[in-house]
Amino acid sequence: MTKNQICGLAFLKPKLLVLFSFYCFISNAQIIQVEIVGGSVVSQGSTVTINVGNSLDFRITNIDGSNCKKLKIRGVSVSNTTDFAVDPVDPRKNIKYDTCPGNKKYLDFEIENISPSCTTTSTLVTIEIKDQSDFTFTLQVNSAPEIYVIGGNPYADIYHGDTTTSDTNGTYFGVVDEGASVTRTYVISNIGSCDLTVSSITSSNGDYVITTTPFPIPYSMVPYAPMVFSVTFTAPVGGTGIQSSTISIGNTDNTTFTFVVEAEMFNENIPGPGGVTADFRLWLKSTRGIVESSSKVSEWQDLGTNGKDAIQPVGANQPTYLDTAADNINFNPVIKFENDGASTEEYLYNTSNGFYSQDIFVVMIPDATMTSASIRNTIFAGTSSGNAGDMTGIGFGDYSTEFANETLSYNQDVPGGGSYNGEAEISSSYSGVGIINVRNNVSATGQDILYNSNVLTTSTVDDVAFANVGTAGPPVVGTEYWIGRNFDVQGSLNGRIAEIFTFAERVTDNDRQKIESYLAIKYGITLGASTEVQKDYINSFDTKVWDVVANAGYNYDVAGIGRDSISDLNQKQSKTLNTLNDVSIGLGGIFTTNSANTNEFEKDGDFLVWGNNNGPFSGSSTNTVTIASGITTSLTRIDRKWKIVESNEAINGDVEIVYISVPTAAFSGFSKTATEEYALIVADNPNFADGDIIDVIPLRSDGGSNLLTWYDFDGTKYFTFGKVSNLVEDHSVSIASGDYLVGEYSLNLNVDSFSISAWIKCAANASNRTVMAKGEKLQIRLNTSGNIEVFIDDAVTPKFTSNMDVDDGKWHHTAFIYDSGTILMYIDGVLDKSVQDVVHPSPNFNNYAIGAVYIDKDNVINPLLGDIDEVYVWDLALSQDQVRYLMNQELERFDISGTDYVNGKIMPQAATSNEITTIPWSSLRVYYDFNSFYGSTVEGLTDDRFFLRLKYLNKTKSIVGTQSTPLPYVSAANGAWDTPTTWSNSGDVMVPNSLSLDGTTIIDWNIVETSHDITSGDRDISLLGLIQTGGTITIADPGETQNETNSGQALTISHYLELDGVIDLVGESQLVQTEGSIIDADSGGYIERDQQGTANGYNYNYWSSSVGPITGNTATRGTGVSSTNSNHTISGVLNDGTNSGLYQSLTYSSDPDGSGSVPPPGVARTISTFWLYKFYGAVDNYNAWTKIDETSSLLAGEGFTMKGTSGSVALTTQQNYVFKGLPNNGDITLELNKISGTDDVERLIGNPYPSAIDATEFILDNLSIADGGNNATGTIFNGALYFWDHFGEENSHDLKDYVGGYATRNLTGGAAAISNHALINNASNGGNPATGTKVPGPYISVNQGFFVSTKIEGFNNDNNPVAPIATVDGGDIVFKNSQRVFITEAVSSNSLFFKSNKNKRVSSVKSNNVEVAPTIRLMYVSPLGYYRQIVLGANPNASDDFDLGYDAFMIDVSEEDMYWVFNESKFVIQGSNSLNETKEFQLGLIVKEPGLITIKIDAIENLDPNVPLYIKDKLTGEIFKINNASFEVYLDAGEYNDRFALVFQNNSEQLSADDIEEHVKGLVIRYDSKTSEIKVVNKNNAFVSKVSLYNILGQNIKTLKTNTDKDISISIAEAHGSYIVRLDTENGIKNKKIIIE
Repeated sequence: MTKNQICGLAFLKPKLLVLFSFYCFISNAQIIQVEIVGGSVVSQGSTVTINVGNSLDFRITNIDGSNCKKLKIRGVSVSNTTDFAVDPVDPRKNIKYDTCPGNKKYLDFEIENISPSCTTTSTLVTIEIKDQSDFTFTLQVNSAPEIYVIGGNPYADIYHGDTTTSDTNGTYFGVVDEGASVTRTYVISNIGSCDLTVSSITSSNGDYVITTTPFPIPYSMVPYAPMVFSVTFTAPVGGTGIQSSTISIGNTDNTTFTFVVEAEMFNENIPGPGGVTADFRLWLKSTRGIVESSSKVSEWQDLGTNGKDAIQPVGANQPTYLDTAADNINFNPVIKFENDGASTEEYLYNTSNGFYSQDIFVVMIPDATMTSASIRNTIFAGTSSGNAGDMTGIGFGDYSTEFANETLSYNQDVPGGGSYNGEAEISSSYSGVGIINVRNNVSATGQDILYNSNVLTTSTVDDVAFANVGTAGPPVVGTEYWIGRNFDVQGSLNGRIAEIFTFAERVTDNDRQKIESYLAIKYGITLGASTEVQKDYINSFDTKVWDVVANAGYNYDVAGIGRDSISDLNQKQSKTLNTLNDVSIGLGGIFTTNSANTNEFEKDGDFLVWGNNNGPFSGSSTNTVTIASGITTSLTRIDRKWKIVESNEAINGDVEIVYISVPTAAFSGFSKTATEEYALIVADNPNFADGDIIDVIPLRSDGGSNLLTWYDFDGTKYFTFGKVSNLVEDHSVSIASGDYLVGEYSLNLNVDSFSISAWIKCAANASNRTVMAKGEKLQIRLNTSGNIEVFIDDAVTPKFTSNMDVDDGKWHHTAFIYDSGTILMYIDGVLDKSVQDVVHPSPNFNNYAIGAVYIDKDNVINPLLGDIDEVYVWDLALSQDQVRYLMNQELERFDISGTDYVNGKIMPQAATSNEITTIPWSSLRVYYDFNSFYGSTVEGLTDDRFFLRLKYLNKTKSIVGTQSTPLPYVSAANGAWDTPTTWSNSGDVMVPNSLSLDGTTIIDWNIVETSHDITSGDRDISLLGLIQTGGTITIADPGETQNETNSGQALTISHYLELDGVIDLVGESQLVQTEGSIIDADSGGYIERDQQGTANGYNYNYWSSSVGPITGNTATRGTGVSSTNSNHTISGVLNDGTNSGLYQSLTYSSDPDGSGSVPPPGVARTISTFWLYKFYGAVDNYNAWTKIDETSSLLAGEGFTMKGTSGSVALTTQQNYVFKGLPNNGDITLELNKISGTDDVERLIGNPYPSAIDATEFILDNLSIADGGNNATGTIFNGALYFWDHFGEENSHDLKDYVGGYATRNLTGGAAAISNHALINNASNGGNPATGTKVPGPYISVNQGFFVSTKIEGFNNDNNPVAPIATVDGGDIVFKNSQRVFITEAVSSNSLFFKSNKNKRVSSVKSNNVEVAPTIRLMYVSPLGYYRQIVLGANPNASDDFDLGYDAFMIDVSEEDMYWVFNESKFVIQGSNSLNETKEFQLGLIVKEPGLITIKIDAIENLDPNVPLYIKDKLTGEIFKINNASFEVYLDAGEYNDRFALVFQNNSEQLSADDIEEHVKGLVIRYDSKTSEIKVVNKNNAFVSKVSLYNILGQNIKTLKTNTDKDISISIAEAHGSYIVRLDTENGIKNKKIIIE
């Protein structure tokens, strides 16, 4: 007796009066448990609080393990619908206890706070439960925003209260000259759970100006949304030293968030270019000192020693300042001059000083190619005499009349004026950027013209001896100057100038080399006659940053970046300007301009300079990169190679990460295939032998026309480019000490939920070991005990530590889920636990790493010391079902109508059981399957294609290992399921469907691929997916005979089955596919399933097939299209299983006696087709039976009749059959349409699956929702199932000789059959109808056929009294996978096949947990000997009136019968919601011949057997207890529908015969009113010594000594009333109440 079957007795027995009470009721008061998913249990009426995040997931389970009844959840709602929402909307589910048969045993739902307000909000959560009280609790959310600020590039953290500035996070603005402006950009993020409002952003220093466009202040940000603002510092005139400001952000989190920003004022005392100070005069550079308005330059300030600024007060004549990628010179700004000789004239000038002819340097580029035919383009001019026409200056084109065909010239004084001096290069051309240097020759007797450090060959004109302009001094004083025009000649320059400076004396050769090096580095210019460098590059520290001798062979197109404060050089990105198609290299990135690059060099004096060998951007040299022993990637290199040299002045100087960019067009002559990628190849030797190569890193598009990647060059290295082939092989990676993989920084998870997953295999090790990390801010690692830890924004204290220890040397799948404040960790798909109130990770721009924490190249810590595989990061929280679905398969991109979605490689996308079908590929941020390699990288398979570098900066790359991860599990050999060697990589993996690391959960969601002969062993097998490509899987109990008597095991598939081998379901073994699971239509294999029927050739069984025809292709893989359960024939699926291991085809005969006698061993048995029928037609229409044969087409689920194979063998003899074919699966429908829409019909159908089905679920799926069922279209049949039980052995084909009937099953219980139909043998039991012994249980066995009917009487349905049901609707009968369970026939009577009685072997019966209900079975024996069993059952969904599905009409009422009576109808089964002392259940009796009737207890099930049961005679008022004795009464012929009832108490105040009776069998006492006699029928000839008569008060009226063992008749003449007759016998006393009338 269970806690929900509350039954009890209480006795009080004074003398003859007995007062007692009995109570027994059944309810759905299952025990609900509500818990936070992975967390604590929620108690009734409690309050759950969320302090971080906006949602929380809950799980409902049924923890009542005493039965398999359902906890019926009818909805989850919130009282505060303004602020909260439930997902899914109105969740409903019937939940059984965990070990009960059926599908999922829980219901998950999420409550989300949808209010953006930052307040404490709450709601009452109500879980509505049918037939029991609601479960309620309060959910309170304390919402708060959380501000987080980042800056720099890549972004880095800025913390509240920071006072130390850094270029890393953008708080250091660099060196800024007065009047110049520098802007830094910052991002405010809200990582809280409600809107963050920024109310103000202020600066404490007015020189720092805040700009928030396009974000108006105040500005509100929803969680995880950003706001961008910028701070522009304009250096104050006259400012010195460090200029700082405190930035204050007013906000609704911490009220005010502050941090300090700083800039350093430019030091006007910087010596000069190259650090040269001797006679340094004028320094105009476009990177400083520009005064402009709307880009029009009014002043170009002199940074030299004179302070002679170039000005232009007239707006129309002002040139344009440009700092754009299209106009700049090597990323540096320029001043553009335009002149047309007419109205457009742009120039700058100084009226006093600045032009010195001793040494002039100009960096510029003309707008057009300059030749001797070009008109004059004056670049920089002064005066000599100051006379009209003084053309002193430098320029291109036809500059003066003194030369013919000059292109570049220096001119002094008035041409033709008699005092002219000039130098000119004749008939050349110039189009690019160059350093023009005009200087005194060695003797100062004339001028040299140098271009890019190369002394040009010039023509000379000296009308007079050469003398420098200005005053010789001392001090030497120069002249006024103009830029873009001459002294008194209209402006003529069309070009861009970047820098001009002059010296009052010729610069020494050593100093010139420093100056030229400064300019060359800054402007990407090669110091030489062409593209080859001809001299060393020397910085102002006198350090060679490029040595032409040491770098011989690589002196072409030299360029570099570096920081040289003495020269005011801060060149952060550069490329040679010799050609468009060459590399650009930038510090920390490549920006549109040098000024936009906010990164700073680590130390002053840090340089990185490179040059190439002038080889072509094509080639055929090849290399291989070894990534594991015997595993290499291949590449082809171009012939151009670069040498790159890092130099540092400070001991801890370092040019850190640089970005390398190259135009895609550079590879126009070096095409690649679709499976190749262009790559950067880095080596430590110019030979680029295989052993010289350090890294081979694929280039990625910059979103434009360039390809780029990043690298950290230390010392001297060599690099080139090539095309690398894609190596595609299945691998994992193995991380030993010093090993790691590093990726990009730009992966960020700015969403409320995300998932990070990996397979790992680690042996025990007492160290911290990293799985994945983004710096120290976000880490997933194993601690010293092997537990998984998660660190978020705290490198010391983990936010999560798992309970399970994963370092057992086996592969384990780990999935870290962050879901709006909650961390969940799944290990092998098992939820370890969850932790709430965890703040979302802050923005994190550290490089992510796998297998170690990568802080920087010199700080890589905590290696995994194990293997890792299948790493992915999602920007969503995967559900438990999705984690499990993905666990044993790799991923692929799947296009659906132009949109890419995620798909598993093993489970076909089209499968309806696909758990990830709606996830877009874009939600997958990072994915590495370690099967695709380019060079020394693992290919990232997401849209961003983040390549993962194998041991970056290390030449040893051998960390790739053989993949042994179960992706999926694959069989390796014939054997038992639990034998490790049955599976590939058995030493590395657990056996599929194993016990998980938590010690309690069985992993039943593995995906397995088999091609071998595998036996189940002594266990059930449950899988998510099974792909059987060959071989035989035998499901059987190994400890028993391997035939049809085997008690069997279960094979359960929850999602997908591709069957291209054989599944042998031996004996009672079953294949269960749960709801949503499919079998692929491409399956070309089959199952074999035993089932036994009667062997007697005269008796029927009703059958259905569990399989269909084999139609698929074993040679091809499935596509996910579900099998359609094709029509089948009997001969196509049914086989002779006499020897189940060697089954064979049956033979067929049309002869009624075709089965004949038992054939010799090995000879196929014969089925007589004469007895093959199906039925679908009008109720009770015998002519609706349709003749079929072995080739007739039958629908899945359609039933048929068939007799045995062996003639007149004993009825206990069974025939084993083997059903062979593709198993039926999924939704199966059969029509049950009424004739002409009104007339009732019946149909013979059957269990279509190779597993048992739950009769209750089947019935409910075919009842309307209004009737308490699940069918949305209506009620299909009358709620009862009718099973033919051919239980008599008569060995006759004549219908009149059949002994059998229909047993009944409904939602209340089952009732046995009776052989009482007029057309069959209703006199086999000593001339009376016989009764079957089989009672249909709650489960329908495999291949069992049965009838359903639409026939019903017209009553109100008590489940919905306002909806009268005149008839059922009819329609499509529905079979569903959700009805399927593993229940064997060997388990009691829970699942019976209606055949001859021959018990299954039960020595190892599976302990199937089944649903039970309190049931009382009464047996009626009529005067003519008819037997009838009727059933009363307790069900909380029933009432005391008619309930469709719970009350079963008696469809075969006999001429003498018993039934339940209510609503004026006869029922064989009655359901009631309770059985207690207040209830009376009316009995109806039919008596044809007067005589003695008997009512007795046939069985009491799931009730205390001592529960008192009484038959109440309403006519006599007598109440008879029947627990230990039958109720017997003599009745005349007739129908008694209101006289007798089953009751549970004796509430009569009169003396009851039962109260004083001591039972003596064989004596019947009755009063014969016709003769006024008491008659005693003495059946057993018991000796009766005396007969006494008492009135109802217990007074003795009469006593007669009889002393006889014969029948007795005693005449009496007493008054009408009730009396007690007492017989004293040799066997005891017998009492009987009589009524005299």
